[in-house]
Amino acid sequence: MTKSNVSSTNKLVSDEKVPANAKADSSVKKSLKNERVTALKSKKDENRKNEKRSVSEINAPVESSSDTKKVKKSQVSTSNEVEIFEEDKEIMDSVIKNDPYLLDEIKTHMESRNIVKWTNKQRTLTFCSRGVTQHHRHLLQDFQAIMPHHISEPKWDKRLSLEHIVEAAELKNCNNVMFFEAKKYEHLYLYLVRCPDGPTAKFQVFNIHTMNETRFLGNCTKNSRPIMVFSKEFSVEPHLGLLEEMFVQIIGCPKYHPKSSPFFDHILSFFYLQGKILIRHYQIISKKLDNVIANQELREIGPRLVLEPIRIFSGCFGGATLWKNPDYKTPTALSIEAKKKLAEQAETS
Repeated sequence: MTKSNVSSTNKLVSDEKVPANAKADSSVKKSLKNERVTALKSKKDENRKNEKRSVSEINAPVESSSDTKKVKKSQVSTSNEVEIFEEDKEIMDSVIKNDPYLLDEIKTHMESRNIVKWTNKQRTLTFCSRGVTQHHRHLLQDFQAIMPHHISEPKWDKRLSLEHIVEAAELKNCNNVMFFEAKKYEHLYLYLVRCPDGPTAKFQVFNIHTMNETRFLGNCTKNSRPIMVFSKEFSVEPHLGLLEEMFVQIIGCPKYHPKSSPFFDHILSFFYLQGKILIRHYQIISKKLDNVIANQELREIGPRLVLEPIRIFSGCFGGATLWKNPDYKTPTALSIEAKKKLAEQAETS
């Protein structure tokens, strides 16, 4: 096509008239849009006015009427206080009967987990020395599984003194230490230390049974807080009272710990018998899945061990001796006594 033909076709298209119906539809649409815009603007203006009124009403001073009477604290009767106290006591008794382990606090704990601050920041450094056996290492791992607030450390070299452990605890921001020391690949000792000022408790460990043994059928949820139970002797003798507080602070999980579960389903028990401390770990099992204590039983989880306290020092891994066990005998002394008895029996026979 030539340029003259193209120009003639464009003129024909422009000369065609648009129908009247199409023009009417476009005008109607424009009018509807304008009406909607004006309606939205009026609504926004009304909302702004209402907000200003509500703010002015809140900030306005409240006029005190002569009919209202101020009640003084001294005029509150003691009978009302007694009634309120009795009502609160009845409510608490009903709550304890229905929920003795306070399992209903799980929801409130989970809701307030981001609000409540973790104030009791107890951290325990758990590790062992070189020369421990496989059985000893499994015992340490069992305690680490029970303690969600623990921080692990590699094996400690025997050439280094125990006083340097305090520096390792400070580097890890730990104020407690749980240290297992092995001697002659046979005898195991436990140090419980409060850093950096002490005290320190030293024990010898006997009769170790770990969780992996088949005789323990119990199980509990990981990172749940234990109920710690102590026998009556811990509240009678002063050195046992100090050990009880150390067990609670070092082994017990603090409240609102970020890694802890907000309920109790296992028990750590400490019994004092014949100069030794027996440690047992149980699971709480309910037969009928209710909160009545009579319908619940305990099943042992492990670990199981016996601790014989040796000394309590005032400082970290040393210092003045606050208490010493007069009946304690070292393994070497016991072996010498056994050899003497065998020699006497051989002479008599």
